[in-house]
Amino acid sequence: MNISIFGLGYVGSVGMGCLAKNGHTLIGVDLNETKVNYINEGKAPIVEPEIQEIMAEQKKRRRISATTDAEQSSELVSIYRILEVILFSWNSVLFYAQWIRL
Repeated sequence: MNISIFGLGYVGSVGMGCLAKNGHTLIGVDLNETKVNYINEGKAPIVEPEIQEIMAEQKKRRRISATTDAEQSSELVSIYRILEVILFSWNSVLFYAQWIRL
């Protein structure tokens, strides 16, 4: 299955690695270009046991990629950032809603 994950922090990166390890193809979407570049290099943008090895292996298998462009996302979307955004700023919620076209 092709899945997009919005938000490549701790929860999104681990979710991406685990879903890819289970055979799914994932596109990660994040505004942070550094996180996107890490994923595209087969590296995890976080520190978590085993995640570096999982990301490297899944990149080799071509199951993971990342972008800052939400237009490249797939039909099935998982959002890992909304709770954090709601806690900080309603304007950020509106921005994310427009970004993913809710």
